[in-house]
Amino acid sequence: MGQFHAPWGAILIPKHQRMFGILMKDNMIIFLRKVALTLIFLPTVALSQGALENPASSTTESGIGIISGWHCTAREVEALVDNVSVGYTYVGSDRSDTKSVCGGVSATGFALLTNFNVFTPGLHNLKVLADGKQFGEVNFTTVKSGGVEYLQNVSQQTIVENFPSTGSTATLTWNQSKQSFVVTSIAITGATALKFEWPANGALIAGYDEVSNKGLDIGGQAGDPVYASADGKVVFAGSGLIGYGNLIIIKHDNTYLTAYAHNQRLLVAEGQTIVKGQQIAEMGASESERVKLHFEIRRNGISVDPISFLPNR
Repeated sequence: MGQFHAPWGAILIPKHQRMFGILMKDNMIIFLRKVALTLIFLPTVALSQGALENPASSTTESGIGIISGWHCTAREVEALVDNVSVGYTYVGSDRSDTKSVCGGVSATGFALLTNFNVFTPGLHNLKVLADGKQFGEVNFTTVKSGGVEYLQNVSQQTIVENFPSTGSTATLTWNQSKQSFVVTSIAITGATALKFEWPANGALIAGYDEVSNKGLDIGGQAGDPVYASADGKVVFAGSGLIGYGNLIIIKHDNTYLTAYAHNQRLLVAEGQTIVKGQQIAEMGASESERVKLHFEIRRNGISVDPISFLPNR
């Protein structure tokens, strides 16, 4: 039998080596398929490696606030409003909620303090860059919370009924350093043990108006009885408060006061403890154009609508 000679330039590979090469090729194909599937199903947020959270898209901003979010790998974040830089901030505050998408890293948070009042009222665009590369963008609207860039030397409080839930009342107080109103107390109607009663039997002649009438006006005849609306202690009984005539103020707890104005005669003195329904005065017209009782309920020093606390009649 003659000897077999391979054609010029051909290389003969033993059979077991050829099989190994085929196996390696198949394994590589399987590996690449797994990588492709992983990339397809990997959450978008992980691919972006970060998120801009505040301000949210299409919100209205005012006062002193923050531009904030997180980024897995950035050292520094820059914010641009309408393509103009408004500042830089380092990344590194603790955000344990990002560990699952940042390979176990939690020092991913960032925040940039911003006075939104400096921007012209209207629509604006915000972009955030991580070490020079954009990773977030939103549009938002601004208004000047105090009418100017930085309002000073003013104070004001207001009441918001049924917030944060039905039956609750929030007190909002102007905060200069934040250039906005902040919630300073929450009162829950019905949580107090106080049960107010009508302080007089006459007809209601004027209702509560936050601007011009801080309480209720109840009509009647001179000398008609005026009753304590709830248990408490008399903290003022006299005159001297302009526009109220002969006045009684009763403190019911650390939150509520009631006031009874324009009386003809006072029947209680300061420091006296009284009970609900006790006669405390006679109706009159002191510093008033007619005989009436002006009745107020004050919560944390701020007048509220007594109708919300009194029983129907």
